[in-house]
Amino acid sequence: MGRSASRFLLCAAAVAIASPTYASEDDATGWLLRMDRALRDLDYEGRLVFVHGNAVEALQLTHSAEDGRERLVSLNGPAREVKRDDAELVCPVPDVGQVSLTRSDGSVGGARLVALDPLHLGEGYEARLEGEARIAGRAARVVALVPRDRYRYGHRLYLDAESALPLKADLLDERGTPLTQAMFVSFEVRGGRPPAAGTAPPARPVRTAELAPLPLRFATVPPGFRLAASGRRTLPGSGRELQHVVFSDGATSVSVYVASPAHHDLQGLAEVGAVNAFGRRVGAHQVTAMGEVPAATLEALVDGVVVGGEEDTK
Repeated sequence: MGRSASRFLLCAAAVAIASPTYASEDDATGWLLRMDRALRDLDYEGRLVFVHGNAVEALQLTHSAEDGRERLVSLNGPAREVKRDDAELVCPVPDVGQVSLTRSDGSVGGARLVALDPLHLGEGYEARLEGEARIAGRAARVVALVPRDRYRYGHRLYLDAESALPLKADLLDERGTPLTQAMFVSFEVRGGRPPAAGTAPPARPVRTAELAPLPLRFATVPPGFRLAASGRRTLPGSGRELQHVVFSDGATSVSVYVASPAHHDLQGLAEVGAVNAFGRRVGAHQVTAMGEVPAATLEALVDGVVVGGEEDTK
């Protein structure tokens, strides 16, 4: 595996491995709610493996609840490290160096072992309990998120029976075959008190994300996906304006990038493991969508972009 691919996997692991949810002992949504609170309230660390196709990364993860900081270090191949907190993700990018990605919507909860919004899952997924398992020597309950349509992949989470923290997370394609797997091989809760079953999580503030000024709109969005964040910047060295828009269905995020002016950019579909990308020119702009979702989701988002009020600019 090349160095660029290895760095990509580390960033992908940082996004895929650290996520949240909310919990009755016999209810899938209840377990997800407990998980969400545990991910925010507990200190934990462990070693895990991230499997993607034929590639395997060994990683060390440390999470601090007090300041929301998380540190993910690669244990094989070139030394690499990803740091994140509630506001920022710092990740190594090939031929660029360390890149800092700041949340632009002002929301909290960026550093998670599995990032879910349990109250936003119903339109896109059915949550089911699927029995018990044993991960990293610990008893676990298995929770599946089954897609309701063709616009998302499935998820299977193995939650620690004691703390409700995720010990293993699988991303599943349309046939139920794992696209990626993240699993702890050693795990320890170092501080805090695990949330009890039936304990209601604290209310989260409701925030509305708005697009930064740019002559575009999304005429259509796949079912269940909502605007989660938006930012605007200029690409270093090129002077090209870039709008970054994030949509989420409660379990998966999709990024849409609008660059001006259009250049020699991606046209059509591209695939890097579980991450798909789809690009197209829309007027004088280049629109590219990417995420761990089926190609149909990306095409629907890009096809729904309208620039300058003209629906026939594609």
